[in-house]
Amino acid sequence: MMFTHTFLKKLTVVLIVLFLASCDKDFNSLGSDIIGNENFDFDVANFEVKTYNQKVNAIQTNNLAINQLGVYDSPTFGKTQANFVTELDLAVINPTFINKTTISMDSVVLTVPYFSTRTAIDANGKGTYRLESMLGNSPMSLKVFENGFKMENFGTGTNSDVLQKYYSDQDVDFSNKKIGTPSNSNVGTLNGNLLNNKDIAIGSIENTVFVPSEKEFVTTTTTTAVPPVTTTTRSAPRMSLHLDKDYFLRRIINAPTAALENKDAFKDYFRGLYFQIENSANGRLMTLDFTKGNVTLYYKESLTADPAQVQKSIVLNMTGKTVNLFNNTFNIAYQTALNTPNIQNGDSKLYLKGGQGSCVFVDLFTNSDETQAFIAKKPLINDASLTFTIEKQFSEGTEVELQRIYLFDAVTKAPVFDYVFDSSTNQNDASLNKALYGGIIEKNATGRGTQYKIRVTEHVNNIITKNGPNNKLCLVVTTNINNPNNYFLKDEIAPEKVDRLPLASVITPLGTVLYGSNIPNTDTENYAKRVKLQIYYTKPN
Repeated sequence: MMFTHTFLKKLTVVLIVLFLASCDKDFNSLGSDIIGNENFDFDVANFEVKTYNQKVNAIQTNNLAINQLGVYDSPTFGKTQANFVTELDLAVINPTFINKTTISMDSVVLTVPYFSTRTAIDANGKGTYRLESMLGNSPMSLKVFENGFKMENFGTGTNSDVLQKYYSDQDVDFSNKKIGTPSNSNVGTLNGNLLNNKDIAIGSIENTVFVPSEKEFVTTTTTTAVPPVTTTTRSAPRMSLHLDKDYFLRRIINAPTAALENKDAFKDYFRGLYFQIENSANGRLMTLDFTKGNVTLYYKESLTADPAQVQKSIVLNMTGKTVNLFNNTFNIAYQTALNTPNIQNGDSKLYLKGGQGSCVFVDLFTNSDETQAFIAKKPLINDASLTFTIEKQFSEGTEVELQRIYLFDAVTKAPVFDYVFDSSTNQNDASLNKALYGGIIEKNATGRGTQYKIRVTEHVNNIITKNGPNNKLCLVVTTNINNPNNYFLKDEIAPEKVDRLPLASVITPLGTVLYGSNIPNTDTENYAKRVKLQIYYTKPN
């Protein structure tokens, strides 16, 4: 048995070596048939493309994963003001009260965590943080109101089985429905009581001059046990606003019993919060995950007149329906470019801006004679890419630059084949996944962007060698290359009949300026910077 086992092991090794040698011989032979054969030539072809701007009007912004709040003033594009609305959910439905007449409100605190990174921690466990996903550094005037606009689950009439959509331009609908209450009533009325109304002299940092804090959020709780036990909890930095406790006593604690019996009844009674930013010269724009936020009512009640016996709380989570609302004041040059696109011949400058901004349409192979001559060569497409050069003034400026752009089929609204086939990932940064497909900013030695390149090999191959459709393409900004899903436009972009855009282009105010296709050859400085479609191919002799 030992002899047989040893012999079999040696025989297996010999067979593997012979097999690999045979494969290597076949591979080298196959390679020589292609690489070394003089019947094939390698060549490169450059094709003109047509690119032009189109304005993106109102876009669907309800129930986004992350939302913007604040003001961002771009020297290139203009000012974007972002407001936000969220429903509130009772963490525990039908809360019980011992005796409402003895209730004394301690405080009402609204918190929403910021995106942040902990950079250090001391011996006492105190953390130091750096805030992320913020643009600008000026104070802003932040107001919080009770929302009075009812957000429906489904549409009405013929759309009663379709999920209701809300759009970025509906701020006036919500602003006109701000709710308040008389001091002696729990009934909401249209007068818009400011909820984060902490004394201006003491706490203006929570309203008129709101500034996000990098400080750790620390809470302390003490039990009623004897002896009492105090617990300190440290959390990452977050927005923390003290809301009007008397208002919440009237509207929540003293709400009709039926309004607190279930979540639907509560949402119909109390329709959430409306966060409104007053226009400011510069401001700051925050990107937040409101679903991790809540409003907590801290109060005491007892069976007697002494309210200090039992400390309790009610938590209202920000997990209901939401909508992000935008007001834009565009710069004249940008507005002019959007109002007068050269659809016939293409634009010389391309403006990409997220949200309710702008996109770019791309036409490939616009010269049919040139295209047919190329097809007649029966080329084997090895590589094809579109290169977009960043406009000089924008590149040399100080604006925050887009890290990535995204190209998709404007007819099918689907990603191009190269995006679909690219399964490459980046273990350290998921935003750099699909690196072969590209669209990632390339930078110079000073750290400023120079160009974006997008691989379209499979897309071009489908057109040239498989007689596939040469559909119009659309270029947009993106904050998440891993999510190609679309959100609807309120009105389609005409004449392209595009009725939706990628979700990842909605949740950023950032943009970039690129050189377009319509640059005359007399412009010796910029002619070579126009959009390029470059194809490397193999052709038979």
